[in-house]
Amino acid sequence: MTGTDGALEALLDPSSIVLVGVSRPAPGKSKVGGYAVLQNLRRGGFAGRISVVHPSGDEIDGIRATRSIAELEPHDVAVIALPAAAAVTAVRGCAERGIKAFVVLSSGFGEAGTPEGDANEAALREVADEYGLAVGGPNSLGVVNILNGAWAGNFAILESTDLRPGGLAIVSQSGAIAGSLAVRASDRGVGISHIVSTGNESVTTAADVITALAAEPRVEVIALYLEGAHDGRALAEACRTARLAGKPVVVFKVGETEVGARAALSHTAKLAGTPALYRGALLQAGAVQVDSLNELVETPMVFLGTEIGRPVRRVCVVSISGGLGAVTADALVRAGLEVPVLAGATQDGLAALELPFGAISNPVDTAGATQRRLDVFALVAEVVGADPGVDALVVPLASRFRASAESTADDLLAAAEVAGIPLYVAWFSGSDNAEFVARLRSAGGVPCFDDIEACVRALRGADLVSRPVAAVPDAGVVVDLGTVDGLLDEAASKALLAEHGLPLPRERHAHTLDEALAAADEVGYPVAVKIVSPDLAHKAAVGGVRLDVADAAELTAAYGEILAAVRAAAPTAVLDGVLVSEMVRPERELLVGVYDDDTFGPVLAVGRGGSRVEELADVEFRLLPTTTAEVENLCRSHVGADRPDVLTEVARVVSGIGDFAWAAREHVRELDVNPLVVTDSGEVRALDAVVSLRR
Repeated sequence: MTGTDGALEALLDPSSIVLVGVSRPAPGKSKVGGYAVLQNLRRGGFAGRISVVHPSGDEIDGIRATRSIAELEPHDVAVIALPAAAAVTAVRGCAERGIKAFVVLSSGFGEAGTPEGDANEAALREVADEYGLAVGGPNSLGVVNILNGAWAGNFAILESTDLRPGGLAIVSQSGAIAGSLAVRASDRGVGISHIVSTGNESVTTAADVITALAAEPRVEVIALYLEGAHDGRALAEACRTARLAGKPVVVFKVGETEVGARAALSHTAKLAGTPALYRGALLQAGAVQVDSLNELVETPMVFLGTEIGRPVRRVCVVSISGGLGAVTADALVRAGLEVPVLAGATQDGLAALELPFGAISNPVDTAGATQRRLDVFALVAEVVGADPGVDALVVPLASRFRASAESTADDLLAAAEVAGIPLYVAWFSGSDNAEFVARLRSAGGVPCFDDIEACVRALRGADLVSRPVAAVPDAGVVVDLGTVDGLLDEAASKALLAEHGLPLPRERHAHTLDEALAAADEVGYPVAVKIVSPDLAHKAAVGGVRLDVADAAELTAAYGEILAAVRAAAPTAVLDGVLVSEMVRPERELLVGVYDDDTFGPVLAVGRGGSRVEELADVEFRLLPTTTAEVENLCRSHVGADRPDVLTEVARVVSGIGDFAWAAREHVRELDVNPLVVTDSGEVRALDAVVSLRR
């Protein structure tokens, strides 16, 4: 967590800045460090007080230098461009002079991967903790506020790019990528509020910055380039805070292809790869995760200048050709959006325009109509916009003759004014129409994409944001499980979970063959017989399971075979008899698990269960605690929506497992219920379970 007393707010919106480490470049050399920042502050038109520290006390570009930090007056922000060890000393000196916010451009900290670098980073963190500082960096390219001209950064784009002020805040763990995102957004007519290079995040994290930006009235949407987070739960909470403030966070997380499985006891832990955890946590927090840097630039376009949370699921395609309409409709449906048939009254309204449309049901084909009039899109938008079954309009275009392209751009701007619903354009052309695409973008109000797929992906993001963010439940009761440590066997695991509502099949724990035979008579043949041992998480792998045991003779044989097989495969395992259970015929099998992740804390997993669970790897994750409604959404694809009563019961059981694990989070290391089955009669039963506890 970052500084105190408004330190982060000062970092993001300073009124005075001091530069420490400013030297004029030699003739013919590039401007670097503090001097480059000074030039950028001038170029950005920063109207606040600028000071520089230099031991000569000379004038630097019209500013009389202060000879030492000890002579400084307080400023909102200090920009440090010194070698790492000297930078730490400078930060301490500035903090002693009352400065609370810093941009540390210096490298040579933890990113260096050396003991010296690690020591420098630890020293910086110690100073920051002592004085309650906010620190952008170290190893940062800066913190830039486009809105007030505080271009306190050394991004290459600031040297020559005219950045348009606006509502997009860029937060990036890569300074180079931050600058490129800004210039590409600007090229698309997107206005920018902030560019924040978080660097090593020794003190101030991306989560801290997002939380602060959520409170900034001029910020409308936040784009986050993310490599990782030390505290995933804090990042998710920051995204939730921003979403609830009406400022969606669009995230591109690198590392999606890494093998994230760990060497762990449970299926859940092995499946809890970093990408899957981030996907689940970000979705749960109301963030939009995208799959490329281009999407990170383009998806925010749908959130600028519009009502956040407005539905966009039902889309009307208004095209200049049947082919473009078909391509767009297919892409929308593949993305999970809808292309509904227009209401009869809407089709009548279009027919009343007496224009030669190719089709008026959806997609609307305007090919013939655009040859007759120059305002066809505005006419169609006004009619379709009144259809209660349509949430948004998408207009796909191809290359146009120059005169047609010019009139089309004007017509689309007019259409956006009269539609009453969001209008998006996918102009699939090249340099031939670039002038008119730029005109559309510079006018604002009409998100214009370079291709149809990019437009549809952005709409999918807008659709996600239109859904309500699940509330975080109260912490609830805390369960104390005493001093038990290690893996519980299946019988003990099930007994513990049954106390908290887990439904089990009829079964008995037997320690001898005679007890097993009596248990089978009580449960009823056929039965399943499984070895019980705290040392064996995966019993089938060592021959410890027999299914469909039909009678006493088969049970007698199975009992001996299980004991012999397990003793041969795991001679040091502690054995505690067998579990004799009724045979349950599953219609569906689920994995339900909980894993205490180092980054995110306790997480709930739901996916396809059974013996091939790790091979299938069809699992989604959510942070605990969560709601029954969120769990029901998580279970829907695995249970199906055709039997709502079964879905409700499964969600109730899974929520109960999650509630127990959260209440006992100080003790539960891992937990697997696999499989949790649904029978053809709709009963829900846990056929196997394993719990790992810590003191």
